[in-house]
Amino acid sequence: MEKRQLKNFVNNSEVLYSYLKEKAVNHPCYKYYSSLDRIEQNFMRTQSLFLSMGSKWNDRSDFERFNDDQLSIARFGMCFSYSKSESVPMWMLYGGLKHTGAMIDFPPKMMKSIVNDTEKVYLGYFKDGEYKECGNYQSNEFNIFIQDVLYFGDSSKEKNMGTYYVKRSDETVDGVSMNVIGDNRIIKKRIGWSYENETRLIVEINKEIINNSDGIGTNSANTSLIIKIPFDNIQDISLSDKIVLAPNYNGCSRDYRKSNLTRELEWDLCDSCCFRTAEKIEP
Repeated sequence: MEKRQLKNFVNNSEVLYSYLKEKAVNHPCYKYYSSLDRIEQNFMRTQSLFLSMGSKWNDRSDFERFNDDQLSIARFGMCFSYSKSESVPMWMLYGGLKHTGAMIDFPPKMMKSIVNDTEKVYLGYFKDGEYKECGNYQSNEFNIFIQDVLYFGDSSKEKNMGTYYVKRSDETVDGVSMNVIGDNRIIKKRIGWSYENETRLIVEINKEIINNSDGIGTNSANTSLIIKIPFDNIQDISLSDKIVLAPNYNGCSRDYRKSNLTRELEWDLCDSCCFRTAEKIEP
């Protein structure tokens, strides 16, 4: 059977959108990088996933597109990397300054169950470290799916000026029209982020439904709203053996797997910080 390639799906936004969703549900792994404390508190203690509206994401244009004010729906997302191997840039981002990074590698069976078996989601927010619920929705009131991110940059060929090249995993296609990738259903980021190999779990809810939930609206003051997805309907969960400590982890000893890159990487992202510089000045 001929491999389904990105180049065959970039001439129409509808087929490209479907292609990115199709690819997303077939990855062999879904890596979530964070701090160990956050992983233990959010996933292990509550046995739930938490999806945000993106207000604290590093890529500002991504956040603005993800929840465009013109959309009739509110989007909540959680970001994963589908890279089979550990990512050095991701470790440096999430295991850098405090040396407390960790990653949880969700198995594909579990991700499929989250998408297919979630019957209810909960709307709320965090206050003083605790999740406060302000609404809940049945399966007929929300849409849940997973979708790969498409990375894009200006066309590298002079004859294709005004068009873009796009990238997903190891596939790159040049000369793609913004009329195709401009569809707001297609999650896209600039090419500089392509090391992430990101796929995103997404929950969509009509804004009118949210606005009727205990007076909670979706305006800019409420971008800290969070969707909680409990693991209630997911069977055979064993997440503790899926947690991997960052290569430079130096926190309290934990009975988790060590990174394959442990003792192979050495970095100090605060080497040039003012207090470090002061320490090096001779009296």
